[in-house]
Amino acid sequence: MSSNAVADYCSTLPVFEVALPEGDNKASYDLVLKPVPADDGVDQYWPLYHEADEGEQFGNMLFKFNGKNGKFTLNISLDLSEVAGAKFVDNSGNLDGIVGLSPNFKHEFKSKVVSGSNGTQLEITIKNKDKKKDPDPSKDAFSFLWLCESATIGGQFKSGDPEAHIEPQ
Repeated sequence: MSSNAVADYCSTLPVFEVALPEGDNKASYDLVLKPVPADDGVDQYWPLYHEADEGEQFGNMLFKFNGKNGKFTLNISLDLSEVAGAKFVDNSGNLDGIVGLSPNFKHEFKSKVVSGSNGTQLEITIKNKDKKKDPDPSKDAFSFLWLCESATIGGQFKSGDPEAHIEPQ
């Protein structure tokens, strides 16, 4: 799927929209990413959904900090039902499992393959470094590609969330 096709498809899906809860400065969510094999050599979009509800897929992400310094943690597991042996790529702490595509993304954004998970679990942390929205909205947005590899076919698969956003205020 081309990046434009992915963006068009993602725009038809609900947004994973979360806000820091009242009285708390952190929130954690368990999500599942389902790698899908290429179709005639064309990469397909990988569904992302709540661990408890495969039917609720998300096309993009929106993290609302409500003017607080805080942290979101996303615990992403791989659903290996269609691509056996897939695992997140471990880059020794340099954005394991994802490739950042937004050089202006200024918030603290880290991801790591969780130890002991055989590469099938990724922990992503998003922190708010400042409480103000940037006048340039593109600096409070980021896009990335999921980065996995398969032990059975040796290839790397990529899919992404093209318009994920932060709302500091």
